[in-house]
Amino acid sequence: MSKPPPDQRPDATVAPPLGLLAELTHRCPLQCPYCYNPLSLSGRGEELSTESWQQLFAAARALGVLQLH
Repeated sequence: MSKPPPDQRPDATVAPPLGLLAELTHRCPLQCPYCYNPLSLSGRGEELSTESWQQLFAAARALGVLQLH
């Protein structure tokens, strides 16, 4: 019987993510020519609240995230 791949072993650990890219809003009115922010999403649903972002950043820190972009 062959060994399972390393990522499928029960004792395998996953390295923490190094960075987090957070798109806080799609409502930016600047229309910079180099920006990839899809303004077409600005009217779709609600954005996360400040409290939700703070919880997300705290969870990311607990996971070991080193950089926030």
